[in-house]
Amino acid sequence: MVLWLAQSATSNALTVNMAIDGIIYAMGGFKGSLSGNASTATGISKTGGSTAKFWRGDNNWSDTLVGPLYINNTTDAGGTGDTGALVIGNKAGENIAIDTNEVMARNNKATSTLYLNYDGGLVSIGDGGLSVSGKITSTLEGTTAEFGKNSVLKVIDNATITNRAVNIKGKLNLNRVDSTSFGRISYYSPSYTTWFDYMSESGDGNAPTGGKPSTLGNVTTWAIRHLIEQSSGYGWIWESCANGAASANTVKPNPRMALSSNNGQLRIAPNASSTTNESGGLIIDSSVNGSSSNVALELWRGSNASWQIANEGGNLYIRNNWTTAK
Repeated sequence: MVLWLAQSATSNALTVNMAIDGIIYAMGGFKGSLSGNASTATGISKTGGSTAKFWRGDNNWSDTLVGPLYINNTTDAGGTGDTGALVIGNKAGENIAIDTNEVMARNNKATSTLYLNYDGGLVSIGDGGLSVSGKITSTLEGTTAEFGKNSVLKVIDNATITNRAVNIKGKLNLNRVDSTSFGRISYYSPSYTTWFDYMSESGDGNAPTGGKPSTLGNVTTWAIRHLIEQSSGYGWIWESCANGAASANTVKPNPRMALSSNNGQLRIAPNASSTTNESGGLIIDSSVNGSSSNVALELWRGSNASWQIANEGGNLYIRNNWTTAK
């Protein structure tokens, strides 16, 4: 049943008291959908302006409804239309639409920005979590995202955090358990398969390139690996400097060691002005692990041709395949 109510030309007020199930229309701006009976707040008063009043269960008219309000409607709150079980605002302008599981901000039948506690106050989300299909953007300088104890921040499926520092007080877990492509740090473009730090065993398809990670010497399976582009002038550099202002003119890092990714050459740059003990460019110390055995530096060429420079009992020897002392 549908009932239309219209004001008369000689009256500024229209008041109707009834018990009805269905839709009640009041000309002048109010449209409501009610169900129930007169004893449970089913009255509506339209008073000449734009104020809709309800006949409450305590037999009084009020613009405040005491008790629950049930809207028995499941119309979808679409993003490109004027539908919804409840629409607040101008359908041809800015409005909010609500249905059984959506809240949509719209502007003239198009999606718009939904503001939550825009003027201040905390937005709290329950332990069910927050799922975001798009990107998260902060426009406030110095914005901080805080996570409680044992909380986990997961960035998955090639998601990115752009132009922001991530400060972690605690552990950084790079979870490789779920996939061989997880647990990697890429320092350049996602289109590159080099410039990676990753943990992997040596198996087909485990490298970021899609190939098989390398092995060397007695490191034949699991390893922490650093993969960069093999090109002239590229490689690893270890450097140090005094801690100071972030200015290239006042604080210049000093190179200490470089390893070429192009030819594997290792270069060490010790402090040339130092003549004290333990000031050499390369120190091999067996006593670090509690051993007093002899130590040696082996130089290999092929699997059977090696030379050793050995410190045996304080004496220096140069040997060939550990046999001939020089």
